[in-house]
Amino acid sequence: MDRPADRRTRGHGRACAAARDAALTEVRPGGSPAAAHAACKAAIADAGLAHTYRKRSGYSVGIAFAPDWGEGHLLSLGENERRLFAPGMVVHVVPTLRVRDTAGIGFSSTVLITETGYEVLTSCDAGPQL
Repeated sequence: MDRPADRRTRGHGRACAAARDAALTEVRPGGSPAAAHAACKAAIADAGLAHTYRKRSGYSVGIAFAPDWGEGHLLSLGENERRLFAPGMVVHVVPTLRVRDTAGIGFSSTVLITETGYEVLTSCDAGPQL
């Protein structure tokens, strides 16, 4: 059965995966986390879902700290981040959309920034299976 809520969450899932992919185009040495966030937000807006997205688009991860949404003081994929990506950094790119009274939907990639771009460290399927 194809219910309206199912169609809505599928659309959100496609938008979220597109937003993650858009953010990743900016993840490279010398790239800007703020630009990655802007690309993510633009993809969500292109899908007509800007009203569902109010958070940053990712954050740094590493041995010295556990990943969570509260570690933005280290590196945040957000509009106010001034630092640049550098080889050896690891970031979790994780746009997440909210569907009121239904679901939260997120598609993410944890990536290592290399000398020439990035390497995806996660091993799950890259997109929605909706």
